[in-house]
Amino acid sequence: MVAVDLVSKKWRSIKALNRILAEYPLDLGENMLEVGGGSGWASCLIKSKYPKTRIVLTDISKQSLEQVDVWERHFGAGPDEVMVMDAKALRFADASFDSVLVFASLHHMHEKEETLSEMHRVLQPGGTLMVLYEPSYPSFWLVRENGKYLRCREEDGYVSPKRYLQLLGATGFSPRMYEYDQGPKEGVISRIAKGFKISLRPSSLVILAKKS
Repeated sequence: MVAVDLVSKKWRSIKALNRILAEYPLDLGENMLEVGGGSGWASCLIKSKYPKTRIVLTDISKQSLEQVDVWERHFGAGPDEVMVMDAKALRFADASFDSVLVFASLHHMHEKEETLSEMHRVLQPGGTLMVLYEPSYPSFWLVRENGKYLRCREEDGYVSPKRYLQLLGATGFSPRMYEYDQGPKEGVISRIAKGFKISLRPSSLVILAKKS
């Protein structure tokens, strides 16, 4: 039952990653690191499609990583290594990976410049940072106070696409940015924010950033 619940909660993300893998020019190389991978579903899905790529899964939460076996059974494949690790203090040598994956989790990482600098450090020259399905639509970040919706604020976690480009450039990346639209079949979704329902059309960022 736990496995079924875990898989059912991720159906939208799984669909998004499958579509991104099909539509965007991702260059994984021989060695890929996933940062902030949670229970590891994305690493398992990618390993099932790219079995020759060595994949290392990391997350700060040991409890989340202990669920990776559920996804290994679901996809029939799993990461080569699983490690508990803070994204802003990666315990790898310089230039260890051809690619780094961050799926819908960069906004959770508060020290973004330090985190991006660490990702840059562990990438080989010419390696790719893949920031996928990162929420960018302002409605996701609306704050309601005193009966009014305020503009999105970075202190609440919101990072605009322009700001992401600035951060990536400042940490030594050459980024390309795309908008991922979940499409008309998904229609309008609802999100609860501070007790109030907000209707919005979901779109997210796909950022492919080369190490300069």
